[in-house]
Amino acid sequence: MTGSDEDPMPSLFLSHSSTDRSSSVDLASHLEAGHRCKVWLSESAIGVGQDPFDEIYLSIERCDAIVVLLSRASVSSEHVS
Repeated sequence: MTGSDEDPMPSLFLSHSSTDRSSSVDLASHLEAGHRCKVWLSESAIGVGQDPFDEIYLSIERCDAIVVLLSRASVSSEHVS
């Protein structure tokens, strides 16, 4: 998901710990519904057979901003940035 001249909605990459999956889905829904943002969330964006790390890096480059869901689990994770 990317922001563009054709699509004025900003795109956000939501970084979170897999432990916080439920909270991240809730936050993404809130941002998309209430704040007119497109949210990239790994649960719905990475397909079978795709390399998750490649998809994450590409999406970070394409999104307008990064949102980090901070929690004890995310602070302890080496994958949350």
